[in-house]
Amino acid sequence: MHDVDLDLERIIGAVKREEGYPRIDWSVVQQAAAHFDKHPALDQIWTELASQWLELLGNHLGDRYRIFESQHVLLLSAQPSDEARRFLEVADAAYARLQDLIAPSKEALGCGKHVIFMPLGNDAYYDYVSFYHPDEDSNRGASAGMHIGRGYKHTVICGHATGAYLRTMAHELAHNMVSHLPLPLWLNEGLAQRAEDMVGEFRGPLIGRRGARLQTRYWSRFRLDPFWTGKSFFKRSSQRLSYQLSNILFRNLTSHRSRRKNVRTFLATAHRRDAGQAACLECFGCPLSTLVEEFLGEGDWDPHLETSASSASAPAPVKPPNDQNA
Repeated sequence: MHDVDLDLERIIGAVKREEGYPRIDWSVVQQAAAHFDKHPALDQIWTELASQWLELLGNHLGDRYRIFESQHVLLLSAQPSDEARRFLEVADAAYARLQDLIAPSKEALGCGKHVIFMPLGNDAYYDYVSFYHPDEDSNRGASAGMHIGRGYKHTVICGHATGAYLRTMAHELAHNMVSHLPLPLWLNEGLAQRAEDMVGEFRGPLIGRRGARLQTRYWSRFRLDPFWTGKSFFKRSSQRLSYQLSNILFRNLTSHRSRRKNVRTFLATAHRRDAGQAACLECFGCPLSTLVEEFLGEGDWDPHLETSASSASAPAPVKPPNDQNA
């Protein structure tokens, strides 16, 4: 790429310091890089820009942080080299399997390798991600990882949760793969939890009879509309139950003898405005309530949503500067 000369620190207005971190204004960078939109090495150009960004971030954080690279991923981490390489091996394997399941287009994936940043400790993790969620209230549940759709798409994983970060990585990569789709949150999270099975020697825990009874009692009392809109995923009182239910519904789809062959089409066509109801009828020949009844039993489980409410239930997917169609 000797014919390309792009340096983040030389692009006026590209690098800013906000809330203690070097932050990149990717809209400014995209304007500077627009001249190279037809360049045959566009993917490498954006990967280099992402590397420069991680170098700035790593220099800010200290000498312990290093940049590691694999076929699909750029990683900024303070892990020992052998752990980082193992992490990237698993990340590449999960990335490839998710591509097979979802089959996203090149335009959807965008240009540049996927970035994963692993800050050390809970304080550093929440300090970094709070910039992207300034209005987050104290009632919101905790997290171990987050997919960031603003700017250059990337994944942030809390490096403190050592025993779980491989599963968190697979979970967040799944979110990255479908970030261009207007999926209802229950389907997005169901897919992401299923992706955790792509990590070797891990299978999600099965729900027992007691847990199943709790699910039935809770949703019978509070109804499923908060689940279909996605609101129940952000409340401490219902977060765990919501993730469990989305996991069960998606697992049942992928293990069903006839439905599983249409899961890819369902992912491509489901929309948050009706919680995926129309796509469910089209792909599986049944309403969403049928999927729920197979676990919770009979009930009024179909979504009762107004278009405005369901459309506002989750932010529209953001097309970042590493997407050619941004």
